[in-house]
Formats: sequence, structure tokens, C-alpha cells
Amino acid sequence: MRKRWLFITGFLAVLSSILTADVCNYPFPQGVTYPYGLKPTNYTQAQMNQHVQDWYNKWSAKYVTNTDCNAGEWRVQRTETGNSIHKGCSENDTVSEGIAYGMVVMVYMSSATNNTKQYFDGMWRYYSNRVNGNGLMNWQYPYCDSAGAATDADQDVAQALMMAHEQWGSGGAINYRNEAISLIAKVLQHEITASNDVRPGDSWDGGNPSYFSPYSYRMFGDYTGVSRWYDVARRTYETIVSYYYNSGLTYNSALGISTGLQPNWCNYDGTPWSPGAWCMRADTWWWDAIRHAWRQGYDYVLYGTLNHRLAYDNSVRLSTFFKTKYNGDPSLIKSHYELDGTETRYCRGDRTPDLCDEDDMNLPGPVGAIAIAAMAGNDQDWLNALYDRLVTMDAGNGPGELTETNVMWGTDYFCDLLKMQYLLVLTGNMPNPNGNYPTPTPTNTWDPAIPTYTPTPIPPPGLFDDFETGVLKNPSTADTGGGSTMTIANTTAQAASGLRSMSAAATGSGWAVLSIGSPYDSGLGYRNFTGATALEFDIRGPNGMSYFIQLEESTANGGEGERFSNRGNPRTISGTSWQRVSIPLSGLSRDQYTPVYGDDVLDIQAIRAFLVQVDNPGNLTFYIDNIEFTGNFPSPTRTPTVTRTRTPIGTITNSPTRTRTATNTPVVSPTITPTFTQTPPPAPIRVNCGGNSYNDGTNIWLADQAYAAGGWGYVAGSVATTTDPISGTTHDTLYQSERYAGTIEYRFTVPNGQYEVYLSFVEMYFTSANSRIFSVAIEGSQVITGLDVYAQAGHDAAHDRGPFNVTVSDGILNIVLAASVNNAQVCAIAVIPVIAETPTF
Repeated sequence: MRKRWLFITGFLAVLSSILTADVCNYPFPQGVTYPYGLKPTNYTQAQMNQHVQDWYNKWSAKYVTNTDCNAGEWRVQRTETGNSIHKGCSENDTVSEGIAYGMVVMVYMSSATNNTKQYFDGMWRYYSNRVNGNGLMNWQYPYCDSAGAATDADQDVAQALMMAHEQWGSGGAINYRNEAISLIAKVLQHEITASNDVRPGDSWDGGNPSYFSPYSYRMFGDYTGVSRWYDVARRTYETIVSYYYNSGLTYNSALGISTGLQPNWCNYDGTPWSPGAWCMRADTWWWDAIRHAWRQGYDYVLYGTLNHRLAYDNSVRLSTFFKTKYNGDPSLIKSHYELDGTETRYCRGDRTPDLCDEDDMNLPGPVGAIAIAAMAGNDQDWLNALYDRLVTMDAGNGPGELTETNVMWGTDYFCDLLKMQYLLVLTGNMPNPNGNYPTPTPTNTWDPAIPTYTPTPIPPPGLFDDFETGVLKNPSTADTGGGSTMTIANTTAQAASGLRSMSAAATGSGWAVLSIGSPYDSGLGYRNFTGATALEFDIRGPNGMSYFIQLEESTANGGEGERFSNRGNPRTISGTSWQRVSIPLSGLSRDQYTPVYGDDVLDIQAIRAFLVQVDNPGNLTFYIDNIEFTGNFPSPTRTPTVTRTRTPIGTITNSPTRTRTATNTPVVSPTITPTFTQTPPPAPIRVNCGGNSYNDGTNIWLADQAYAAGGWGYVAGSVATTTDPISGTTHDTLYQSERYAGTIEYRFTVPNGQYEVYLSFVEMYFTSANSRIFSVAIEGSQVITGLDVYAQAGHDAAHDRGPFNVTVSDGILNIVLAASVNNAQVCAIAVIPVIAETPTF
């Protein structure tokens, strides 16, 4: 009888295991090769898969729990948080970030033996049962701080739900597909600004580079058909990432290279900012910031540079910096850095060991993030070393074991959870839930390893600095002397065109000297201006100010570091308005105070710095803008368009054939036909000229901005506003601000193709006809002649014109408004792409 009972018990156990085993379409391990970048090669795929499985077993045993949960819920608990020390609340809490990361882990670890679907579903229930009024999970439970959602968590949950639909289908108790689409819409509505900046949550603002998840946004655009997500995927690359890529803050003078590091927190435009004392060191590369290396590196391995070139450039720069700093030894990497790569420490003083004690440690959080950045490059040995260190490191519990810093700050939980995701990425076990795009066909004008998105922002070949990056590259006033002082800054106080220029304030009776590099030197430390015959720039200062310029060579690319100047033929400012200056290069000679004596030939192919010197300045301020070399430059080689096949806006499934193969029969077929073949549609651009962003209930009108290469905006003009009600419209806000000037120009960097342009006007100033008359040209063709808005509509009345159908063939759509009487003006502009779709069956 006993034997029979044992048999029945064993049979039921086996039956239960069979009935609860995950049935999945893409079981772990997948071990794919990503479309771009490297994978470690110092272990076999089977060995790497085992690394992932072993770490999952350890991680899940410690952190995945259903204690303090409702029925059917699971959560990822934080341990050793220090909550009880500095906040007086409980340990072992759960944050939305942990739920999000946990869901991502569970959906990719699913297999008939891991059976992770139950945990995934439980975590989704935990999330869903703790949402706020916006339908997003409050970031912490139980509360120890303020409520509100966290964007990094919500976007990762959405990505996990997308993969869950592919992994298990949506025919069960949870419709993963519908939940994903719903959550993606909430993220867009509540956690993305009108300018497409990524908010840190749904109830506050400020830039956090580690929250920027460009691959997620492209996935969302493909999944939902909402093309605005592609703009979100580019936006932070063009602001925060670009700011620090070009900033002197990230230049390591000891090594002579830039670091690629971005801070924990900053403004949306990248300028330094702290959300408060609670975040301690907002300006350093620390526990928030480390994740930007992972997210931007992962973006590259999935999409190449389709979202932005900086996905490759900055990832390689960051990886190269750490290899150079530590001579290829990843065991020396620490956990806290100034942006210039200097190791730093922060002691809180309220616990022992203190936070600064872990700053000196070699931990999985930073090492794994750097490893994913290294996937973007070509240094296989360095990637292998980083991966080996991540797998084998002793983080306090022994080689290859869970982290134990003994610091009550939650670092152990954070490092162990990040390492779980890092290992999935590094080993090819976190493929794109939407499948891969078709591989672009290379031509002889580009590197097939680095395909770029279109349009590619390429600065004009002669541009040295237009100051629109918001920072000065390698600024210096070190040559100032004789009792004088010189202070320089990138400023919005004055601009000859665009939004910014450089200010220079000089005092004293000696000599005041400024020096800057070019932010467009691609990190080389010099720019090649072969073919240039003159140097031009805009200058504004006090009448009669005398000055001369110098050009300094690099010691690379054939230069010797000499300086050449027009010291013997200085220039003098006439008047107090902006003036354009042109100095023939043939008029420059080697400066008598050159720091180096070389071949006495200006090596125009290696220009490192631009200098201005003012002797006996007294007390004055002047401004410089638009420094550029002119002459005969070769036409730049354009990057080809990366063309892919996708379904049109409004549908869900991508048409590219998936590059992974399901082991089991899919519950839901991943391909729906017929589809349409088309290049990804550019998003409409709607501008509230002279005003702030505005939601008209259907569309978002973007705040006005100055033009910068690769973007859109005005080139010149002033702003006027009114509070008067506007007749003829229900959207007064769009007509209560205007940009005006004798000649106004707007430029929009867009893919070549067909567009419709709409223009809106109001006469808010004059009260009689013939007081303001102007014409409008688009792409060089005049579309409106002699427009008198008052004569057409009256005072404070809306007047709309369009659509004007235009073809763009040079990558920039130009709109020029030129006055014949008084000033031209415009209140709103809409640029709408015309998409031609060809059905393919």
C-alpha cells in the first residue's frame, strides 16, 4: 500500500509539473546574434547560456517573493535599502523599477523548466493593483517617499508586455498585446513632454540620461504605428547626449581624450541641474547614470545608428575611455566618477560602512554597463575581458556570487538585478520583440558596420562653431596676462543668428586672450578645412574695439602646433551692431609668440583652436558668432537612407520576417498580410511660432526654437505676443504669438520627399490696410505674393493659408517670409509629410 501511495504521489507531481510548464514560442536560451555589434567570444554560447541560468537561479531565489502580496501577485524585493536609517520606514520594499526589470527577466527566461510565466503574470498584477490616477504604478510600495510614477519602469514594463505577447500569446487571462498598447499610450501622454523630452515620471520634470531608452521608443512606434515615438527616440540624443559629447566637462586632460560619461541628472537641454539635495551628486556618473551606457549600447546592437549616430559614437567613446584609463583591466573600474573620468567619493555620514566605501569597489553595475557599451565597438579583447570580469567577479560573497557590499543603500539588489539584464543582453538572450529590421544594403560611401539614420546631421564642411551646441569646446583664457582678465561663455544674451553666441568679458591694461576648439571635430581634437581660403565670423562689441585673431594647429594630421595670426593687421569694430568679418588666410603669418616653431606653413587640415586677443581692453564685453572657413570644399558624402519594410500607421505587426525561430508552434502567428512597403514616415512638425508648446486637443504644436544643424527652427526674427481674443478660431493660443522680422526664415531638416505646408497669420499690431505687406517662398518658389493680413482678415483675426505642396530633395525644407512694407510675420507652421503606400501581397 505504501509503495502504491508513493507511486501515485510521484505521478501527480510529474503531472503537475507538466501542466504548469511554460509553453512558449521563444524559450530560453535563444542565443541570437544581434544585427549590429559584438558578442563575447571567450566562452562558447552554451557556456554563456549557463552563466545566465546560474545567475537567474541565484538572483530569483533571493529577490523574487510573494510575501506581503495579494493572491496571485509576485514582486521583486529590495534588500538592505537603508530605509530604516534615513527615512524610518521598512526594509524589503518594492519599487516599480524592480517590477519592470523583473518582468523583462521573466519573459526572456521562460522555458519548460524555468516556468517564469507565473512570476511574470504575478508581477503584472502587482503593478496593475498599485497604479495612480494616470494608470501608472506608483514608484515605491509601501510608500517611504513621494508617490508618482517612474518613467524608466513604465517603459520597461511596456516592452516586457510586448515580448509576452510574442512569447505566450494573448489568448489567456491577460491580453498582453492590449495591455502593452494601453500602457505605451499612457507613457506618451504623461511621461513625454510636448518637445519629446523624457520626463522622470508623471508628476515632475528634469533630465535623467539613464531613463532615456531609445530602443524602447522605436519598438513602441513599430508596435503601435504612432510615428511620434521615432522623434522621442532621437530627441535626447540631440540634447543631453550631444551636450555632454561636445562638452569640456567630459574631457580628461590627463589622457587627452573625452570620456563619454553623462550625469545622474541635468536639464532637458543637458545643462547642469540638480532636482534637490536628496539626489546628492546629480553632476557625477553614479548609480543612476551608469545605466545610460547599457541603454544606449543596447540601442546600437538592435538598431545600429537608426535612432542616432551617437548610439555608436558615444558608446565607443565611453568604452575606450575605461580601457585606456585602466590599461585594459576591468577589475580596476570603480563605481563613482566625475564626468571627466576622475574617481570620486561621496560620504553621507549616517551609516557605517558609508556610501563612499562602495564608491571604491569594483561592482557589477558599472562593469556590465561598460561591457554593453563595448558591444558597439570593434575591440573584441576588451569586451571579452569585461564579460569575464562580470561573470567571475567577487562582489563580496565570493567569485561569481551575489553582491554583498555591506552598505545599507540597496546597492546589492541594484547590482544583482542589473547583472541579470546585462547577462541576457551580452549573451544574445534579449532579442527585439518586434523582430529585426532587414539589414541595410551598404554602398561604397559608408561603413556597413555603422549604418546611420536619415537625415544625418552633418555640419557644413567649413563650420568651426555656431555655438548652438550650448557649450564651448576646450575653452581657455590661460594666455591672458599683464593684469588683464578674460571670461568667456556660451550665451543666449546675443546671437547674430540662431539662439546662441559666445560672450567675452575683458578687463585691465594687459592682454586678454580667449581660445576655443570646434565642437564638430568628431572627437579628433582638430578639424580639416582643406580648400579654405578665408576665415569668417560675426562680431559685436563696443565701437572702436581693436582685436586680432589666431589659428592654432593640432600636432596631429600633419600639424606642428604653430599659431598664425593677423597681429600685424588688427581689425577694429565699427558701430555697435553685429558685423560680418572676413579675413583671408593668405594674410595670416606665424605669430611671434607661437608656442611651437614648425614649418611656418598654416596646416589648414589640422585646425585645433580659434583665438581672439584684445590688448589694453579696459572694461568691455564683446560677442562672437558663426565662425566658419570659406573657400572650395568638397561636397560631403551623404549617408544613404536605411530603408526597411514595415506596416503602415494604424496597424500593429511588422512585415519583416523574424530572424529567430520558434521551438514550439506559435500561439499567435507573428506575421499578418498583406502589408505595405514604405520608408518609415517622418512625423509631422507643427510649430507655435514665437510661443510655447500647445495641445489643440488633436495635435501637439511644438514650442518655437532656433535652428541647429540636423533639426528645425527659425534662423532670425523677434517675438511679439498679445492677450487679445482672436476671431475666426477656437485655438487663440496659436495666434497670440508671432515671429516677425524684415526677413524670416525657418528650416526643417526632413527626409527627401513630398510635404504639405500650412501657414497661419494674424494682424495683432496694425489696424489699417497696407501697413504690413510680405511674400512667402517655400523651397525657393514663391507661394504667396504681397500678403496684407489686415486686408484679408482684419485686426486680431485668424488667417490661414495652405496646403502648399512641395518637394524636398536636399534634406532641408526652407520657408522664407520677406517684407516689402514693414515686417513679415507668422504665427504657426505645420509641415506634414505626404506618404505614398504601395500594397505588397
